[in-house]
Amino acid sequence: MLFTGSVNLQAQSAKTSKKVLIVYYSLRNGNTRIVAEQIQKSVGGVFFASKL
Repeated sequence: MLFTGSVNLQAQSAKTSKKVLIVYYSLRNGNTRIVAEQIQKSVGGVFFASKL
């Protein structure tokens, strides 16, 4: 991944926060969903798929 380092920095700061919400939107639920799941595993919090 190209942005693994930035996700790790955000994960460290988010762990000190009280609430985390990960929302993603994807036309096909492919790569975007995978990245959102990886962020959730790193940061924790609630995972939500936005649909139209």
